Amino acid sequence: MSRRDVHVGWVPNVAGRLSFSHLGDSKFPTRCARENTGNIYGRRIVVVQQRALSDWLLPDWYFRFLKGFSANWKFLLVAKTSSDPADQIARVEGEVLVFEAKDWANIFSGPSHDSTFCPEDIFNGELLSWAQQLRLSEAPDSLPENALDQLRSESLFSFKVGIRRSGVTWIQLLSVASDITFADDYESDERKPNELDFSYIANQVFFFLKDISHAHRHHPPGSDTITESAPADHRRTWAIDAHYRIHRKIVEMRRSKDPKVLYNALGMLAYLSALGKAVTRPSDPFVSNSLTHRRRSAVTYNNSEIDTSLKAALEVMKWRQTQTNIIKTALPALLLSLISMIGFDDKSSLGYLIRKTINEFFASNPKQTIGMLLLLFLATPIYYGMIDLYALPPILRAKRVLAGKSLRKQTAFWFLGSIALMSIGVGELYLAQFMQIPWATWLRAHPRVSSWVVVFIGLGLAAASLYALPFWSTRRDLFERIKKLRMSVR
Repeated sequence: MSRRDVHVGWVPNVAGRLSFSHLGDSKFPTRCARENTGNIYGRRIVVVQQRALSDWLLPDWYFRFLKGFSANWKFLLVAKTSSDPADQIARVEGEVLVFEAKDWANIFSGPSHDSTFCPEDIFNGELLSWAQQLRLSEAPDSLPENALDQLRSESLFSFKVGIRRSGVTWIQLLSVASDITFADDYESDERKPNELDFSYIANQVFFFLKDISHAHRHHPPGSDTITESAPADHRRTWAIDAHYRIHRKIVEMRRSKDPKVLYNALGMLAYLSALGKAVTRPSDPFVSNSLTHRRRSAVTYNNSEIDTSLKAALEVMKWRQTQTNIIKTALPALLLSLISMIGFDDKSSLGYLIRKTINEFFASNPKQTIGMLLLLFLATPIYYGMIDLYALPPILRAKRVLAGKSLRKQTAFWFLGSIALMSIGVGELYLAQFMQIPWATWLRAHPRVSSWVVVFIGLGLAAASLYALPFWSTRRDLFERIKKLRMSVR
């Protein structure tokens, strides 16, 4: 397969008609800088966004400090709209240039070496000025080639891209920096990029286009790698793969007992239906006009039956969740009621002794009392299920990075990671209790403050380990393996 082959993907949208006026109006993963100006003749669009690579698990500063390179890249889209017989603004066409974030504000020598330029200055100057000018006729528009030539000379990659109203997106590699190298891991020798590397970079561009083109509904923004781009071929493999991935996600969400997840599964089902319609449009060059090819491109499912099943499961989960919330609310209320009612006037009763102890503790240890109340306040949203720790960005990123690993490696990661976090938490609590902190003069001088800081850190790490461990499919499969092992021993 040639490195210049086209990659195709689909930007999820239920309406079947993307709004190009909202391109770049995105805050995920970072806020875009953009100019998007248009009228009845078409639009001019420039968007730049700083993004971390999707398989980057540890913080960027860690590798910048140890290895001297960064996972933060700048993605720049320079595009215009084009027409077809049915629509004056039928698609967006242009280029995506990729830079290292540290190079975005650097000064470079121009292609002819008789001038200097800064990518950020070109964006704020020539590109924004070009995008702000309204188109005056139906005549075909052109990109600002002079500015693009300068930017291409220092970009890591340049891709030609297009986005249709249906969401079908194509990406084609144009150029690669001559001095770019890759490595298999952080210890191996540098090597030249191969086809898998270019496919990976094309997907980074695709994720960028998805993030700036649509709102993330029915799924956390960080999990928007459910669908990827793939090389275009006569079998429309990219469409079949997208169908499989979305359906697999719906099945996974269907097994949840969380009503919010089931609601989102209904939304994912709407995406599945919209994708089926998008890939059967005969006007799309990446969807065959042949009826046979169209049938092979779109995988069909029993969408109405899945919808009915999800709604039935949702009603059951809503009922169970209501009962659970009543119990959760009743338990603290019952405890407080018992304390307040038992022996209000009897000084030898349990209620009086509890109230007296609390009052005396607060009088002599106000900071500790406030710390305990703060801890209770922070734990309350988790207790009532208002905060889902499984959906925290670090957990989602870890799941996404580990998705390509074997089940055994995933299981080992979560168990060993949880044991490590629990050990750290217990150690921090031990230090907090006995104040054995020889390296911190200030903390020794302020024992109450330091003890509560360490307690919060320890409890936070312990709680994180408990919520990081149940990687549901991994845990379930692990239990099945344990059962089979027991049966084999017997």
